[in-house]
Amino acid sequence: MSVTYSILFSLAVCVSAAGLEALFAGKNMKPFLAKLRAPAYSPSLFVWGLIGVGYYAICFTILYRIFRGESDSSAGRVALILLSIVMALNAFWNYTFFRLENLRLSFILSLAYGAIALALFSYLIWFDRISALVLVPYVLYMTYSYRWGHQLLKLNPELK
Repeated sequence: MSVTYSILFSLAVCVSAAGLEALFAGKNMKPFLAKLRAPAYSPSLFVWGLIGVGYYAICFTILYRIFRGESDSSAGRVALILLSIVMALNAFWNYTFFRLENLRLSFILSLAYGAIALALFSYLIWFDRISALVLVPYVLYMTYSYRWGHQLLKLNPELK
């Protein structure tokens, strides 16, 4: 695929996923976050936004590399499917967290999409090592997010 189409398709996927996240989250993000008892190491809403931008920069880069890949197309499809599942589950997490306000379900969902993200990472080590390196910050972030989600469960037992 050409550079231009690779950029446009990657951008379209990321914008669509971000739109889905916003739709699933709804308009009560700030009030819900404000009512939570959160760990001291919780980022501000602005920092959460920066984390989101970083996440989509990672996804964009991997998508671009998959679309530009000239190697075995079935291997690229596997990477694309795994990344698509991660992005879809990440978007759905917003529904379970912000709309349902179900911390336990959102934590379990994050473990599931984290496992798929690790499968993607393992696959990318074989398929495209540069993309695997690009994914490293997200893999490291997942460690933080699991600890944060677990602490939220402990601090807000009424929202299980």
